[in-house]
Amino acid sequence: MKFAGALMAALLLAAAPFQINDLKNRTHANDPDVRRLDPLADQAVEPPSTTLAEGDRAPDFSYLSEEGRWLHLHDLLEAGGVLLAFAPSEEQLAVLQREREALLDLGIVPVAVLDRSARFARAVRTRLGLEYPIIPDMRGVVAGQFNVLSTATQHSAPAWFVVDRRGTVMGLGRGELPADGFPGLAAKAIGAPPPGAAVSTGGR
Repeated sequence: MKFAGALMAALLLAAAPFQINDLKNRTHANDPDVRRLDPLADQAVEPPSTTLAEGDRAPDFSYLSEEGRWLHLHDLLEAGGVLLAFAPSEEQLAVLQREREALLDLGIVPVAVLDRSARFARAVRTRLGLEYPIIPDMRGVVAGQFNVLSTATQHSAPAWFVVDRRGTVMGLGRGELPADGFPGLAAKAIGAPPPGAAVSTGGR
């Protein structure tokens, strides 16, 4: 009996550091200051993805801004609707910049989602002179919620979504991005006249 008691005490003593370390790790992970510094902490609790169609509510995804703040889709929608462009090429990024004013005239903010690092996103923004939001999504968290992850590569496939300021998907296209003409896509999605179209007043 004494031997069994001594053995049990030794086992509990040996396990104690692991139990303490596990408790520290759990406490550390739940510390809001630590979570704010860890860009993967909040992304791990994103809601599961669903297949989106026109008329569905877009996932209110979160992302880490260049200023180091966690923002959500609803923060972007405060300025109006958005056109989310997933996996654009550098040429398409430049096109979005050229067509930015036409999109803003429609009440639509262009937003590019890149499956690259935050460092790359900052570099390409500076090099191309981009004046619209760039969201780094290297782990495919945002792309997964919009069902645009390639099953072969687990990287984002090209796609676009027009979301109105209420968070409703008004139009979408998967598999490719247009070479240009984003304002036309956005106008059709929200039921607005194409950019540059003459507006009839009903008079003669």
